[in-house]
Amino acid sequence: MKIILYGKKTEQMKLDEIQCLINVCCLYADKIFIYRPFFADFCNSMVIQEQIVPIDSVDEVDNADFMISIGGDGTFLSAANFVGRKKIALLGINMGRLGFLSNLQSENLPIVFQALKDKNYTLERRMLLQCTSSLSNTLTDNLSFALNDVCFHRTDDSDMIVIDVKVAGKHLNTYWGDGLIVSTPTGSTAYSLSCGGPIVYPTLEVFLLSPIASHALTVRPIIVPASQLEIHVKSRTGEFLLSKDSDTMKCSDNAVFTIEKANFFINMVKLAHQNFYKTISEKLMWGADKRFSML
Repeated sequence: MKIILYGKKTEQMKLDEIQCLINVCCLYADKIFIYRPFFADFCNSMVIQEQIVPIDSVDEVDNADFMISIGGDGTFLSAANFVGRKKIALLGINMGRLGFLSNLQSENLPIVFQALKDKNYTLERRMLLQCTSSLSNTLTDNLSFALNDVCFHRTDDSDMIVIDVKVAGKHLNTYWGDGLIVSTPTGSTAYSLSCGGPIVYPTLEVFLLSPIASHALTVRPIIVPASQLEIHVKSRTGEFLLSKDSDTMKCSDNAVFTIEKANFFINMVKLAHQNFYKTISEKLMWGADKRFSML
């Protein structure tokens, strides 16, 4: 079994937890590849086994079985971008905070790796967004695809922006406000949720459009088929911010953006005990009311 470890150094992450993870990996995997910048953060402070190889790209690994994201959901999104079109099965070990995507706990590592070895899991396909611009065939490589969402924001020094949206060539709405979130079902529990968007089952193929601080109270989030969106943004300053997951760039008003379903998927590992309804219930503490704890 070949495993790729991907992570980013955070304040929550402890060396003894990383050492434990690597030790367990070595018991189950024939070869372990570690993202080099992450490896450089701890290699001088830990025991490094011979089967560990630092890498800069997934292209350096032939036929990897799994990529393990170590950290929170932000790290998981970066890991998905790192995997790209390679179709390497991805799972997340939560060493962050909330953890909708990285929802496996580090204390269960032996159980997780035994399940991987015994093939006691399924693969869940997650849709991605592809964003292109009229100014070029695609945006920069790290801003082309999104697992969670593509967002259009006003800049810090601008007033509200105007966002015109067409769905499959038909006008949907002109949004006035701080911005607009175009989310996948996977991203429905992220930024979209904090702006009042609905939670959507992650394997559905739909787009969520959630306005950010809309100027009109009657404008609400909407779910549309995963067809082509055409988006044109206007601002008094002539520029706005475009973000993909955790990456952001500044854009000018004279561009028209197209968002559509990407032509590849991210394969997420789902263990036998994992259940989306159970996950959201636990993470959002549904039913966790002390008034009923004695019933």
